[in-house]
Amino acid sequence: MKTDRIPGRRAAVLGLVALTMLSVGGCSWGRAATPVAQASAPVADPTTAESTGAPEPTDSPTPADPSLDESATATPSDTPSSGAAPDTGVVTYLSSMVPVKDAGNMDAGAFEISGKLYSSSVRTSVSKYSDGPPDSDFLLARTCTRLTATLGMDDQQKDTTPAVASVLVDGKVAFTKKIVYGTATPLSLDVTNALRITVRTQWLASEDGNADAYVVWGDAGVQCTGDLPTPDADS
Repeated sequence: MKTDRIPGRRAAVLGLVALTMLSVGGCSWGRAATPVAQASAPVADPTTAESTGAPEPTDSPTPADPSLDESATATPSDTPSSGAAPDTGVVTYLSSMVPVKDAGNMDAGAFEISGKLYSSSVRTSVSKYSDGPPDSDFLLARTCTRLTATLGMDDQQKDTTPAVASVLVDGKVAFTKKIVYGTATPLSLDVTNALRITVRTQWLASEDGNADAYVVWGDAGVQCTGDLPTPDADS
């Protein structure tokens, strides 16, 4: 009968399937599983990446040369030195000194030069009828280093006749200058190791003035490192 043959066919089919599976399984069991190698990407060295990579731009680059930086502060070595040592000592005004010789009609006090008052000054005068250049000598006793003053004509003199002012150091002319009314002339003279100085005023032969010419030695003083001697009035 047909119904009796169907189970037999199913059994045969199942048996073939089982044999096929056994044969396939036997083949896989007889082989060792070989792992598949997976390629891995190389790990980049951080130091290599930084050295080979392009530098990132900055907002305020630092100059290689400090001199290119306008905000750089100069060091003491950048500052030039004058190379001149300052004078030392105490200033003594000629107006407070007693001259060892005074043939120049010298006055001491406050006088004006070109509108400026010099309170510690001496003034000398000369005229066209003077017998010779009036001189006033001051003893420095080799203790002074510098004579300073501002020279000019007395603002209150009657006319504007000029004159010549000179300074002699131990008898030798060290300074001479034509003094003109309304003009201030600075004087700074080295008198190191000088025994005495001479303040001289001379009349200009080319001038036709008749009044006396008054030369003001504004705030004239000597810078000294020792005491100045006081001249003997009887000598």
